[in-house]
Amino acid sequence: MLSRINPFHAALLSLVLLLLAVIFVLAVFSEIGTLFTEGQREFDSYRLANFLRQTSEDLTSMARLHVVTGEQRYRDYFDEILDIRGGVAPYPENYVSRPYWDIVLATGERPGGFAETSTLEEMAESIGISDEAAELLLEAERQSNDLVRLERETMDMVAAHLEAGGDYSVVEGNLLAAVQRLHGQEYHAAKEGIMQPLVGFADLADRGVRDFADAAVARLTRLSIALGISLLLGILSALLLVLLLRRDASGT
Repeated sequence: MLSRINPFHAALLSLVLLLLAVIFVLAVFSEIGTLFTEGQREFDSYRLANFLRQTSEDLTSMARLHVVTGEQRYRDYFDEILDIRGGVAPYPENYVSRPYWDIVLATGERPGGFAETSTLEEMAESIGISDEAAELLLEAERQSNDLVRLERETMDMVAAHLEAGGDYSVVEGNLLAAVQRLHGQEYHAAKEGIMQPLVGFADLADRGVRDFADAAVARLTRLSIALGISLLLGILSALLLVLLLRRDASGT
């Protein structure tokens, strides 16, 4: 049977199979790179959602601190948080990964430097999240901005209390009403209105990650099988070529 096989054809087959193996290897690495890229995009999406959730919590903290203390710096911080989120003030470095405002409140110092200004919508576009996910994120921001109006009205009540010479040692009148408004059911319902779109955003991101991961695993499995087959056939064809060359050498 070996006598019927042309060594040139065997060598050509080996070369073709080798090229196929190289192509499959490159495809596997490309798929892995795509998987890492998608993973980074999803991680950035979670960070963005957490940024919005955290700014909402920070606004709540500053409004409540201003109401119970009357200190102007808390209202200034409140306005600064809104300016950062709205793309008016520069975005602090590591703003989400560090307890930024906890450090500022405790020490008065700003950890790290500042990056460029950016709105939530611009950050969503730079990450490349889907339109459906972006809409959920922006809906949560709209709900948060609606709550900001309530928080400002409450802080204005405190300002009026102070301008009228109100006593801060006794929580009553407008001061008591302000405290109750930031801790009442109306406030909690408004916070829930912010979090519901974020829950939907997280659910959508989870489904996207699972679907992409399942598809990527399936593609990698198919590529791995094809790579294994091509390598096996390449090895067999190379062995066949060796046998043919030995045959020709012994026949000379």
